[in-house]
Amino acid sequence: MPSAKPDKARIKAAARARDREELPDFFTPIKEAAQLAVSDGALTQSRAANFELLLSAHPYLDFFPYNMLRAALHQATDSGCWEPVVERDLLILLTTLFAERYDGFPLQDLVKADLPTFGDIYPQLFDTPPADFAVRGKLCDFTGPFKDRSRRECYAQVDALGGTPSDMGWYTDCLFVADEHFHKRAISSGLEAAVFTRMRQGTLRIYRESVFPASIAD
Repeated sequence: MPSAKPDKARIKAAARARDREELPDFFTPIKEAAQLAVSDGALTQSRAANFELLLSAHPYLDFFPYNMLRAALHQATDSGCWEPVVERDLLILLTTLFAERYDGFPLQDLVKADLPTFGDIYPQLFDTPPADFAVRGKLCDFTGPFKDRSRRECYAQVDALGGTPSDMGWYTDCLFVADEHFHKRAISSGLEAAVFTRMRQGTLRIYRESVFPASIAD
């Protein structure tokens, strides 16, 4: 019977063995630009436009918060929609996500915040899988109770499909979030860690439970 926890030695071996292109350090220049843009507690339309240009240089950052920020900045600076509420919402998001120091990752606060510029943030944490999505070759982790499978059974299915059960480390490729958590808008420690990790690494994907194959035959 497979273990109820991923094997750390196996995780390390799988992470070393795979051939995955490492992205350059995109986070440091983005963080520095965000801090500069709000350094005096204000954000002007011209600063927002400059920050959008920087984000546009990284089109592969198509996940929260970069895709959401890029869309909001584009709408505000290109269509003349620069209003006090837009500046306020952007200030809150930038100062929260790109603070000089962190006292815990503030994902729960952001999800609950009233930021009309960005709409409902919670569903934007999740990715849409590609049409050819497969578990094979990927390091996979899970959070929350799945409807019809225990965590042990999830790990066994990852094994059967050619993937590697993983913990929530920088090397993880996919986090599958239970539908129960999604419907309750829950922020588990695993989901929080996944968002925090991919803001800096840019490779991890966050999927709902329904993306994970329903059976080994799939």
